[in-house]
Amino acid sequence: MHPLNHMERKFSRWSLYSRLERVRAFEDHILDVLEQLRANADGFRSVSQEFGGRLELVGYFYSEYPGLVFGRAQVAAMADFGLEVDFDFYFNYSDRREDTGC
Repeated sequence: MHPLNHMERKFSRWSLYSRLERVRAFEDHILDVLEQLRANADGFRSVSQEFGGRLELVGYFYSEYPGLVFGRAQVAAMADFGLEVDFDFYFNYSDRREDTGC
């Protein structure tokens, strides 16, 4: 059961999070997750290919978007694990500029 809407879930999942502090660059978080996957590469690869692995990137931005670049090694590792990549980026706009206090 879903704890908020009390409806039965029709799927299961597991999640693996970056171990780094949130202020680090997206690329660093991705590298950390891929490093964790390498701890049992064959097992993760098998599960991802059978059930559809996904790397979910979620970002909340308050002043500006810092950009995101995948290096060759990251692209190769994501492909090796058969991962989809989903981007959920949110810009939390405010009329008050945080950097000026106005």
